[in-house]
Amino acid sequence: MDEIEVETQNNTFASAETKIDIHDNDNIKEHRVETEKTPSEMKDDSYEQHRKSICQILVSQYMNAQ
Repeated sequence: MDEIEVETQNNTFASAETKIDIHDNDNIKEHRVETEKTPSEMKDDSYEQHRKSICQILVSQYMNAQ
């Protein structure tokens, strides 16, 4: 009979748990604000954060040379 080699994997992501203190009012308020935003507002926020994170844009000096 042929032997079959089986490789097992430990899924560490499934075992990781996030504990949230349900008595922490600040955490609840922050979550409530996030859930009240519309998808377009959340999209705009991510674009705004990305725009603020850019500190320099490099453009080739020969880009428009003809």
